[in-house]
Amino acid sequence: MKIIALDIGSSFTKSAIMDTASGALLSKTRMPTPARLDTDDPTRFEVDADLIYDTVTQLIDAQLAQTREIGGIFFSIQMHGYILSRGLEAVTPYVSWQDAYADKPRPEGSHLARLQQLLGPDAVASMGTRYKSGIAACSLYARQQQHPIALEGLRFHTLGGYLIYRMSGGKAHACHLTSAAATGFADAPRGVWNARTIRLTGCDALTFPAIVPADRPLGSYRGVPLYCDIGDHQASVYGAGDDLASAAIITIGTAGIVCAVAPGFVHADMEVRPFFDEHCLMTITRQPGGRVVDVIIDLIQDAVCTVTDAPCQRQEIWRRL
Repeated sequence: MKIIALDIGSSFTKSAIMDTASGALLSKTRMPTPARLDTDDPTRFEVDADLIYDTVTQLIDAQLAQTREIGGIFFSIQMHGYILSRGLEAVTPYVSWQDAYADKPRPEGSHLARLQQLLGPDAVASMGTRYKSGIAACSLYARQQQHPIALEGLRFHTLGGYLIYRMSGGKAHACHLTSAAATGFADAPRGVWNARTIRLTGCDALTFPAIVPADRPLGSYRGVPLYCDIGDHQASVYGAGDDLASAAIITIGTAGIVCAVAPGFVHADMEVRPFFDEHCLMTITRQPGGRVVDVIIDLIQDAVCTVTDAPCQRQEIWRRL
């Protein structure tokens, strides 16, 4: 079967046609992911949800123009962020995993610290993600404390869940556990939304998506079945191969991640993320990745230009490295 596979990253949105029988990559293309919106607060990291949707559908439409023998559309998504909608219309931007509004210093303490105390260690430990300002539970809580909006009648979406909901014409309000857990609103070991966390963050008026298996079709786009959004980290590990039981997997993107697959849902002194087939990922995050390399490249470029008083192209530095 031929499928369209998409990866919505922070820098680029990528799309490919793949043959699942042979494992061949038949074609690939990419577009820049829309840039963050200008705000008067540097701790906020928001992206226009409509522009993301337009970028994704442009890529899919271009792939469908190449071949109509497509059996499904699959999504690998940057995790942790959220979009709120009223029907098909987004009423918030996409609030990204890079958002730091909840950690903004305040006289009474940051909203991140206050929420952690409110939830308690058990709820934080069961999230299936590292507790931080960029997860939806924290960023949405902080905004509701400072600039509340009426949540009645609104739907909560992961980034991929919103794209699928809109592409299906509102027929599928769903996401995969790997994406749900990354929001901080889930009880990852049980595979459900955490009603207590939702209530304590003041979000119980929202309608949350169904958490569904990865192989369940969720409506269609232009006649092609849509499948739920998978966390980009889990997608990268799944693509590493079948024999993962004794492997350590290193994923290098904007940041670096080191993990190992374990059966069930273990308790460990690290982040434990849900995976597939009743397994989890024992995960160490915040390792050096593309962002760190960018800083090093900037340093080399600046040093060469300063010392030689001559232009130095970034691509030339990459070539020589």
